Amino acid sequence: MQIAIKELLEFNQWANEEYLKILETLSKDQMEKILEGFDQSLSSILFHIYEASLFWLNFMQDKEFVPIENISRDYKYLIPKLRGIDQETINYADSSNLMGKHRLQWNKDDKSVETNKERILFNFVTHAAYHRGQFAALLRHWNIVDSLTETDYNPYYYKLMQK
Repeated sequence: MQIAIKELLEFNQWANEEYLKILETLSKDQMEKILEGFDQSLSSILFHIYEASLFWLNFMQDKEFVPIENISRDYKYLIPKLRGIDQETINYADSSNLMGKHRLQWNKDDKSVETNKERILFNFVTHAAYHRGQFAALLRHWNIVDSLTETDYNPYYYKLMQK
């Protein structure tokens, strides 16, 4: 695996972990609270990140994705599952040819396009970052935490190099 992709996935794992550590301390009421006009809770965002991460990992592994409608949406269940997906994705990418070709068709009426695992992993990370921003917005809006760790790449890299 190329060093940049490995670093990107390790960064994603670290950034997700910064939020998972906060989420696992919250009550069910805090996790399920919906901001008027936003129509999502911390719990529903967590479920979506897990489901999308599982989808993309299965896609790269050429496994059929089975929608997870029957899976528990309990955040206490989902948090360790997402941790597992993050690590499994790093392991998979570390042992795979990331330039292997895939056909991607977003919607059934769309024309398929060629992509590779490296691009899918970029999507994997940027998708999670987008939703971590939603976590941050909700946690700040409800004053649930006093402060949040800055989860941009540069602060992560700086801390990593200080060790």
